[in-house]
Amino acid sequence: LQRRPFRFSILIAASLGLFFPAIAIALLLWHENLGLNWRNLIALHRNHFTLYIIWSAPLVLGFFGVILGKTSLLLKQKMDRLEHKTTELNTILNTAASAIITIDTAGGITNFNKAAEQIFGYDHDELIGKNVNSLMPAAKAAEHDAYLRRYLQTGQAAILGKRREVEARRKDGQIFPVLLRVNPMYINGTIYFSGVIDDISDTKTLQNQLIQAQKLEAIGQLASGVAHEINTPIQYIGDNLSALSQNFTDITAYHQAVARLIPDVLKPRTDKLAEEHDIQFILEDSPQAIQQSLEGVERVAEIVKAMKAFSHMESAQSKQFINLHE
Repeated sequence: LQRRPFRFSILIAASLGLFFPAIAIALLLWHENLGLNWRNLIALHRNHFTLYIIWSAPLVLGFFGVILGKTSLLLKQKMDRLEHKTTELNTILNTAASAIITIDTAGGITNFNKAAEQIFGYDHDELIGKNVNSLMPAAKAAEHDAYLRRYLQTGQAAILGKRREVEARRKDGQIFPVLLRVNPMYINGTIYFSGVIDDISDTKTLQNQLIQAQKLEAIGQLASGVAHEINTPIQYIGDNLSALSQNFTDITAYHQAVARLIPDVLKPRTDKLAEEHDIQFILEDSPQAIQQSLEGVERVAEIVKAMKAFSHMESAQSKQFINLHE
């Protein structure tokens, strides 16, 4: 019986079949007032041929038990396979990293896996039967209804089967970015829609950080280029200002020496000329202007040096000391 479980139904059916001849013999013995012994049993079978037919009942029921047992075994095996398949599919569904949501043609949620619970913050029973719009921002909910109606009316899938970035809403009202792909499916002639959703909040954060890093890299490259371009002209401007400062020192000494050689008779005229051309102001203001210009050039040179230091790291070393204040 352990090797062939369906034989149990054969034994039961055959045992039930034995009741028919047993009851028939008992009724005949009672009807003819005969005792229960072998002589009377043989006489009954000789006089009532139908008893032989009744004795076929265990065989008939046993054969029926064979059919019933094997059918039951096949059904049980099929049910076991279906149960295993269902368990396997449910396990895959509930262990998937992506949220998987199934809706009907009215937008009502019919299935909601574990990942969807974690992403949206809802329990399974909270959303079953509710409209999927509860997982969308208000502005997107109306668009979703329009997409669904248009597909059901025209059969044209404008967004179905396409992976696209949209916004979703958690239970606490937080709006976050997701990647969504919706596909239609038919079950027993009824259309449903399954959506696979991935939370890309972390990915978007990393993208923004990458964009910011690229901007900083571009700024660094620009700073390096600007520093290189400014360094050359500011250098010869500084050199020329230094030369002008030295030249003006020599001019001032020359002017003082010439003033000492002028006769007293001509001094009134030279003083008048000097006053008309503001020579005294020029001699006092020009050195200051040159000195201020040199200080400005030096400041520009320091800025250029700082820009190069900020945007460039020596390739010979992976780490270097940096003054954070600078």
